[in-house]
Amino acid sequence: TGSYIDENGDYRWASANEPRFDHDEVTHESKGLLMEVARTNKLSSGNNIDYNANSGGSPGPSLVANNVEAPDGSFTARTIDYTNALASNANSANSEYNWGDTSPATKTYSASVWVKGIQGQTINMYLDASGQGSGNLNEAKITRTLTGKWQRMSVYYTYPSGANEAYLRIGTRSLHGLTQGTATLVSLWGVTVVEESRPGSTIATPLADTTTAADYALIDGEAFSEFYSPLEHTTVMIGKRAAN
Repeated sequence: TGSYIDENGDYRWASANEPRFDHDEVTHESKGLLMEVARTNKLSSGNNIDYNANSGGSPGPSLVANNVEAPDGSFTARTIDYTNALASNANSANSEYNWGDTSPATKTYSASVWVKGIQGQTINMYLDASGQGSGNLNEAKITRTLTGKWQRMSVYYTYPSGANEAYLRIGTRSLHGLTQGTATLVSLWGVTVVEESRPGSTIATPLADTTTAADYALIDGEAFSEFYSPLEHTTVMIGKRAAN
């Protein structure tokens, strides 16, 4: 199964053979029918949100609660607290992930995560290589202001020649020119890392298979009401134009 955002901005799992009419999670604007190639989340447990010491040092973020309600309604999110890390060692104020790629040179990775925190506080997210730099602002590294509701953050980065182990970091640490974030209590869910130029839909392992199947559209017969959404006005057509 795959995921999508419905017309109310809510996260949804699609049933087998259900078309996914996707929407912007903020504006709720229709994006049309979502079609994706087969995709693999490089993280085998994207809901195992990292805390404690990391490559930036210790103490790292502390665990507040497991089994927090996630964007899809399941109780699989986790809440962590950056306060102690910021006070003791700001370099450790990250939730950190790697997927075993020690030679990511020339590869493009995209990452996304759902976050919820105190409205008005800020949090950083970036893809980088261990001990090396990151990419462009608003591409490989971003700062977001939290809204008090679930929101999705995403980054993408083509690793340069000579890059060593690839990392994803989410937190308040000031790194690669980003201003130190102000977030304290933050819930995270559905960390997804794919070897693609854009993040695509969330693959919330282990709720979904690590690899999703490719989408395809089949229009068969004349009962169009089963797949056509009159509110979305979306139609898929596959064919060849005979002539002008």
